[in-house]
Amino acid sequence: MISTTLPRYSSTSGIAYYQTGMGRPLVLLHGVGLSAESWASQLASLANDHSIYALDLPGHGHSAGLNGRAPTVAGFADSVAQFAAEVVGAPVLVAGHSLGALVAIDFASRYADRCLGVAALAGVYERSAAASRAVQERAASLRDLANGDVAAAPLLRWFGETPRGIVFDAASLCRRLLQEADRDGYAAGYEAFAKVDGPSPSQLQSLSMPALFLAGQDDPNSTPSMSDEMARRAPSGQALMVAGARHMLQLTHPNIVNDTLRQFFAGCLHQADTSGAG
Repeated sequence: MISTTLPRYSSTSGIAYYQTGMGRPLVLLHGVGLSAESWASQLASLANDHSIYALDLPGHGHSAGLNGRAPTVAGFADSVAQFAAEVVGAPVLVAGHSLGALVAIDFASRYADRCLGVAALAGVYERSAAASRAVQERAASLRDLANGDVAAAPLLRWFGETPRGIVFDAASLCRRLLQEADRDGYAAGYEAFAKVDGPSPSQLQSLSMPALFLAGQDDPNSTPSMSDEMARRAPSGQALMVAGARHMLQLTHPNIVNDTLRQFFAGCLHQADTSGAG
């Protein structure tokens, strides 16, 4: 079973986070409607080398809401930057999943002096017109669900109709997180996710640090071709497709994701130390 409950600290700006491990700091950013627990399968593995800060984005998990501010990817990235300055106080590595991937890229592009490497899991880039309309419709529908089931549709997209084994465990965790999510925070996060079709080419080209783009082979919305194209545009970008994985690849395929992240971040730190950036 996947561990499902993590204790939290809170920053002065209202960001709730789980902290574990020792070493160079690594910030983990979850997807829309989820929380720090979506990284449960990475924590023990990555804590051997890093001080891990698994955040709840504003309006998610135990973090404070947006306080009337319009939900945007840039706004979430500013919150991450403020957290890093308040709590970490040193340049960080950052990994983000889905919405968190967009936030991580935005943070890395605009706060380059605070970021030593960025990993984007299941990120989107240049959605088709049909895909853009579909995600905007899903975002709008969250405001109308009231007390309806907010988990059924995303779970079907993420895990398919008959999840088994570790995929079933991952689906069970995500069902609970989505059902427990604050509806306004979930809707605001989805609105931010739906407003953009991925990072701009100029954002990707501005990434001065190593950038990794991971995608599940069978993810219909955050496709491997999107990760390939983002990696092509980033000066030090690389892409990897995880065979047999869908959207929640870090939970369903933790071994390859953990090994890949460990190797990537070790390379980031070696480059930073060699260049004097760290």
